[in-house]
Amino acid sequence: MGSNGVVMSQNIPEVQNTPAISSAEFVKLTIFNDFADPTDTTVYTFSSAYKPEIIDGQSYTPLGGMLAVGSQNRDLRVTSGDTIIALSGIGSDNIFLVLGTKIRGSEVLISRGFYNDQGILGNSYTRFRGIITSYGIEEDREGNNDTFSCAV
Repeated sequence: MGSNGVVMSQNIPEVQNTPAISSAEFVKLTIFNDFADPTDTTVYTFSSAYKPEIIDGQSYTPLGGMLAVGSQNRDLRVTSGDTIIALSGIGSDNIFLVLGTKIRGSEVLISRGFYNDQGILGNSYTRFRGIITSYGIEEDREGNNDTFSCAV
C-alpha cells in the first residue's frame, strides 16, 4: 500500500519484456459436504493447462481447452462481481461431481499462472475468490454417448 492507503500495482515478472505471454487458469473448488461441519470438505483442482501443475502443494488436473473461465472484475478494491467457470466434455461417469454434491455454496478460487519461455510455470496470482451461487448443465447426446457441459 502506498502512504495514502491506495493499493500499489504489482509487477508480474513473467509478462515483462516478453513478446508472447503464456498463461493458464487454475481453479480450486472447495465443496462443503456438511454445512454444520466446516472441516468436512472435498477439494477439486483443475486448470486450463495441458500438463499437471502444482501450486501451493496442490496438484491441478489439466483440462486444456475443456475449461473456460470468464473475465473477472479488475477493481483495485474488493467488490462483488460474478464470473463463469465452464467445463465441457464431461462424461456421464463424472457428472456426479455436480449432481451428487452440494456445489451451490461451495468456495471457488481462481488463479492465473504464467509460464516462462521454457514452458515452466512461474508465479500464480489470485484473480477471483467467491461462492458458487448457481449452476447449469447441458447435455449433448451423440448415438449412445452422452457428454455434458457445466457452467457455475
